[in-house]
Amino acid sequence: MKKATLKQIAELAGVSVTTVHRALNGKGGCSGEVEEEICRIAQEQGYSVNIAAASLRKQTLQIAMIFPFRDVGGRFGLDQILDGYLDYRREAGEYNVVFQEFLLRCGEQKRDNYLDMEYPELESTLNQIYNEQPMRFDGVIIYGMSITHKAEALLNRIVGKGTQVVVIERLLSTLEDVCTVRCDSVMAGNLAAEILCGQIREAGTVAVISRIIPGGDMVARTCVQTIRAEREDLKCEVLPLVMNSGQDREIAEELRKIPNLVGIYATSGRHTAALLEALKELPQKEMTVIGSELFAETYEALQDKRLTAVVDKRPQKIGFTAARMLMNALGKNKAIGGIHEIAPRIIIRANSGLYLSIKRQYQHESESYSD
Repeated sequence: MKKATLKQIAELAGVSVTTVHRALNGKGGCSGEVEEEICRIAQEQGYSVNIAAASLRKQTLQIAMIFPFRDVGGRFGLDQILDGYLDYRREAGEYNVVFQEFLLRCGEQKRDNYLDMEYPELESTLNQIYNEQPMRFDGVIIYGMSITHKAEALLNRIVGKGTQVVVIERLLSTLEDVCTVRCDSVMAGNLAAEILCGQIREAGTVAVISRIIPGGDMVARTCVQTIRAEREDLKCEVLPLVMNSGQDREIAEELRKIPNLVGIYATSGRHTAALLEALKELPQKEMTVIGSELFAETYEALQDKRLTAVVDKRPQKIGFTAARMLMNALGKNKAIGGIHEIAPRIIIRANSGLYLSIKRQYQHESESYSD
C-alpha cells in the first residue's frame, strides 16, 4: 500500500495539515481525542507514526519497565496496561531502543487489600537502576504499586540523575519532574452517573461500590455528586470495599439491606466480578447495573443483559501512552512532567464485541509475562 501523505490524513481526519504534523510528532496543540484519531487514521493508511524519529534513530536508548506479574483475569487492568506497553514496544522496533522489563512478584504475606501488597524486589531494582548496574537507563516506566517511602526517595534520586520517569495510575505527590499517566476519574464518574440518571425511571436508591484507595475513590465521589445534582428522587448508598477478591458474599449482604434498590455501579473491575457473583444470590429484579473494565465476565454479562453498560478506563491506552510519552521526551531531549489523563469510554452490548476482539489480539504477546 502506498504511504499516505500528511494532506490525505488531514482530509480523512477533518483537520489541518499543521494539526496532523503536530499530533504525529507529539507537539500538542490538539485534544487527546483528536490526536488519538489522527494517529489511528495514520496507522490505517500505512503512515509511520514517528516521534522525534530522526533523533531516536541516531542514538541508543535504554528503557526500564517496572511492573507486577500480570493479574489473572485482568480485573485490576494490569495485563491490559502491559498489553498497551507491548503494543508501543512493537511500534518502536524501528528505533535503537533496548527495553528491559523488571516483573516483580509480591511477598508471601496475606493482605486484605492488593494495594498493600509488598514487592520485596522493588527497592533492590530501583537501587540497581540508580547505580547504573549493569547499564544506565535513560527512562523508567513504573506501575504505581505499593511504593514505600524508601522507594519514592530512590525514584527521586533516579530523576535527579537525569533519568525520565513515568508513573502509571498513581499520583506520587512527593516526586518532582515525574509524569503520571492515569484514567480521567472525574469523567468516568460522570459517565456512570449520566447512564444511571438516564436509564432509571423511578425513585429509589443507587448503590455505588467504591474502592478504598489512597486519596479516596474519585470515580465514586464524582458519580454520587452528579446523581444528587441531577436527580433529587435518587438516593445514593456508598459501599466502600478494599481491592480484594472473593467479596461477593459481602456485597450481596450489603445490597440486601438497601430498600428500593434501582441501580448499582461498581467502580473497579475487581468489584464488578464480585458483584456479578453477588447478583446470583439476590432476588431477580430489573435494574440498571454498571460495571468497570472489559474482561470475560463483563463481556458475557453485557450479552445476557445482567450489565447495562461498562465504564472502561482504557488500561491498554494508558500503557501505550505512558511508553509513547516517555519516548517523545527522550527523542526531543525534553523534560517530562505533569499529569496526563486518558478519557474513559462506555461499552454496551452493541459495541462490546469490537473491543473484546481488540483486546484478544494482544493476548499471545503477554503469555510469557504470566506467573
